[in-house]
Amino acid sequence: MFWLKLCVQLSGVDICRQHCAVEYVNGVVVIMPLDHAASVRVDNSRIYSATPLSHGASVLVGSQHLFQFVDPVALQVNQALDFWCKNALDVFVALKSKSHRFT
Repeated sequence: MFWLKLCVQLSGVDICRQHCAVEYVNGVVVIMPLDHAASVRVDNSRIYSATPLSHGASVLVGSQHLFQFVDPVALQVNQALDFWCKNALDVFVALKSKSHRFT
């Protein structure tokens, strides 16, 4: 199994030495505070244990470090849907604009 540990260093008066961790568990990305004093908010709700992140969720670490979670899989799905919806609309408009006369 491939495992990679990445560290992001943040600073501030309200940032703990080991503030929080983000992990990929069973196909879901979760964030969890590592210290009882660590303030972590997901979509403006303070969390105290492992919490799943959904695509587009806002994550506030401490009181000043704001991030937005981007799920690459959800992003690809959204881009594909946008592409198909736009093209379907273009085809519909093109068909509707043509006048069909049967004689």
